[in-house]
Amino acid sequence: MKGWFSKKKDRVNTDPRIGLSLFIIGAVSCSIQLLFMKEAMNIAGGNELIAGVFMGTWLIMSALGAWLGGDTKTTNLRSINLLFSFSPVVSLLFLLVASTSFVHPGETMSFFKSLIFTLVITAPICIASGYAFIKLVELSVLVNRSVPGKSFAMETLGGILAGILISIVSSGLVNTYLLILLTILLSFSFTILTFFIYDKRKKTHFRIFMALLGATLIIINPDLLIRNFIMGGVDIVSTKDTPYGNISEGRYGGETNLFYDYRLVAYSNDIMEREEDIHFAMLQERTIKDVLLISGPLSSRLKELSKYYLTSVTFMERDPGLIKIAEEEEEYSRSYDLYIRNIDAFNGIKLDSSKYDAIISLVPPPSSLSLSRFYSLEFFKNAKARMTGDAVFLCAPGPGEDYFGDEATKLYSSIYNALKKVFLNVSPVLGNKLYFIASDGPLSVSFSMLSIESGIENQYVNSYYFIDELTEEKSGQIVGNIDKKVRMNRISNPIASYYYQQYSLSKDTNRITIALTIIVMVFALPVIAFRRKNIYMYFSSAALSGFEIIILFMLQITVGNMYQITGAVVATIMAGLALGAIIGIKSISKIDIRKRMSGIALYYALIALLFPFIVSIADKKISTILIVSLSFLPSIFTGHLFRELTINNGKGKATSNTYSADLAGSAIGFILISAVAVPLLGLQLTIILLSLMLFMGIFVGSIK
Repeated sequence: MKGWFSKKKDRVNTDPRIGLSLFIIGAVSCSIQLLFMKEAMNIAGGNELIAGVFMGTWLIMSALGAWLGGDTKTTNLRSINLLFSFSPVVSLLFLLVASTSFVHPGETMSFFKSLIFTLVITAPICIASGYAFIKLVELSVLVNRSVPGKSFAMETLGGILAGILISIVSSGLVNTYLLILLTILLSFSFTILTFFIYDKRKKTHFRIFMALLGATLIIINPDLLIRNFIMGGVDIVSTKDTPYGNISEGRYGGETNLFYDYRLVAYSNDIMEREEDIHFAMLQERTIKDVLLISGPLSSRLKELSKYYLTSVTFMERDPGLIKIAEEEEEYSRSYDLYIRNIDAFNGIKLDSSKYDAIISLVPPPSSLSLSRFYSLEFFKNAKARMTGDAVFLCAPGPGEDYFGDEATKLYSSIYNALKKVFLNVSPVLGNKLYFIASDGPLSVSFSMLSIESGIENQYVNSYYFIDELTEEKSGQIVGNIDKKVRMNRISNPIASYYYQQYSLSKDTNRITIALTIIVMVFALPVIAFRRKNIYMYFSSAALSGFEIIILFMLQITVGNMYQITGAVVATIMAGLALGAIIGIKSISKIDIRKRMSGIALYYALIALLFPFIVSIADKKISTILIVSLSFLPSIFTGHLFRELTINNGKGKATSNTYSADLAGSAIGFILISAVAVPLLGLQLTIILLSLMLFMGIFVGSIK
């Protein structure tokens, strides 16, 4: 036991610093995890595949650290805390270097690069946190005579409070990198004040110094400096994090550009794109007075809409940061009324009572489950309910490419088939993006003729650049390639996001095999190394992490914004884990583990059966409380399982193996459910898959 206590202190029966260290490690790890994930999603592309890879990588690297902790003899409390305090600094440096090495400004990472990127940035802090947790558990057992479950609960409690706090302050109040640096500062201060400085006067001087350093960070705005470093040749003049992403304004080549999550969304000379966005719909042969514009750069699109004699334009955008920019830039004289609504358009269009002659949806392609909603059968039905008799609907589900491979064909077929179910006529148009125009009235893609007849003066969408015969021919070819057998994209079965992921992966086929091999080796094969009893931990954690993803997406469907409720979901699950780990329930312990796993499997099956009822609840408060609370019971079970498997194993490899199984199972659950199961099978069938995972765990764990 030599080395676990301070040189300045006499040995005592218990050491409260161990429990405090567990709390700090849980709080700092959770804070850095949420902040790093937000930034990694911004840099790497933002879909569920990237989110699953990040969470899986974070957990599997933590499992590696836990495994290493069980293999070493170190029990020096001071060294353990110092090692952990420096690990976020190393991860942050790796993040900055990898951001400039792996991707250029405006570029979306390939899947292979995203996998390597997440492995690089998560390794230092995750390995350190997993290692530190196991060593602190060992110290807690030897010194404080505490069972590992209580240590798990203490770390989890730190994560709960940090998760709630970070969810609040990172929702537009404080920028990401400032929060990361302040978190590192607080963690380092705890270590120095607790284990290295004992004189009261010196402690006071150190606190003043760290307070001044924190104030300096706030004043200099480190996010602006760091984003200038990441963006390379772009001169970033302002940056702001919102609950949904990062908005940065930069200057390049003498022009002012707007970047959203490092991707260019608005620029001065966007004539081709803005004219296609507006005039493909507005030039149709009918009177259009009231227009609903969903997302997109408002200022430049209003410039095009101002060429028509309109009564009103309603603009819906969920990100308040983009709304603020739109209001500041809106400078065109207009004869119509402009209504700007800060609302998620999927639910906003259901709540709206107005009628529109044209609905123009400029939401990005369905690269994620959230974006896939705007290309679903349900959204198209809600849009039509807000349209006049032969009104026009326009959306842009992908980039404009002359050749569509199998993946692109399936993607566009799933959306086209959903549109065709709602509207009598659907016409694809190939421009800088692929557009779908839909209406119950007649449609025309002869934009050269339409521009002449309307008298609208455009710089690009006119008779000089468009040849009607070629446009019509290409539109017919696209319709001819549509596969009517492909399933329609729906809310409960967001197949379009799965096909979009397949489409993105098809661009990097040479490295996909390598990436998939790495995933299998890193995330799936560890199950072979676990002892039989830890197989139960592995599959239970996998099912719980998958259920967390499903809970978040159920909130997206019913409430319309899962991002601001994520903290509540994480807190509920972690609270259940902590409660199950800290409380020994004898009546439950007497029941065989396999029977308990079967009970949770049936619980998941019951939720799958009640799924249509749950997502149909109209009252948002009731539905939110109900959906969030659904995760509490399986969380208690998983936490209690950890307690049982470790209660008599306070040191060495036993506890580290169980903790590694817990983390590795969670890792594979995040990837499998978020990236594959939900998009491919839909939510209801995926919940049933969770039941099957538990039964598989019972089967594998029963094999001697």
